[in-house]
Amino acid sequence: MLRATDEDESLCDALSFSVLVTREVLGAFSFDHHFRQAGHFRVWGLD
Repeated sequence: MLRATDEDESLCDALSFSVLVTREVLGAFSFDHHFRQAGHFRVWGLD
C-alpha cells in the first residue's frame, strides 16, 4: 500500500489510492485534496 502523505488521510483515501495505482488509473474526479497530495493522479474537480 502507498505511504500516507497526510496525517488526516483516511483509510478510505489510502484504499482508493491503492486500488487506483494497482489498476494503473492515471486520473480521478474528486473534490478531496488528498488525491492531489498523493501526487500519482491527474485530479479534475479541484481546479
